[in-house]
Amino acid sequence: MKKGIYILTSLLLLFFASCKKDDENDTPEDDPRVKFEGNWTCKETCKKDGSTVTFSVTISKSTSSSSDILIANFNQLGSAEKISAVVAGYNLTIPQQTTSTGYQISGSGTMDSKKTSISMSYSVNDGAQTDDYTAALTK
Repeated sequence: MKKGIYILTSLLLLFFASCKKDDENDTPEDDPRVKFEGNWTCKETCKKDGSTVTFSVTISKSTSSSSDILIANFNQLGSAEKISAVVAGYNLTIPQQTTSTGYQISGSGTMDSKKTSISMSYSVNDGAQTDDYTAALTK
């Protein structure tokens, strides 16, 4: 009888010890946007003429969507101008959008497995012409 109580008690303890609320298991790493956050050095190349510029961008999590990030100073449009991108794993998609200054932007990108660089390809239309760019972001 004591052996049966011991086994039953052990099983109950095991059961309750393994039961945690789902949010107790969540960590910042469960949010795929976390790895994109921070200050990045952007080396941007214009496909049309091959010119290259280097500048800083800041990536933050959007507060309005659990899958979006915001990229400040994208295409050197200024730190107040933020474009949005949708994150899925190590990939990002920049949906067609128009900035407050009238630029139309769209594109995509991929982060490396070490989480230290992002390769992007995108188009920017300033109202007069569309330029295609590639960019390498590094931390």
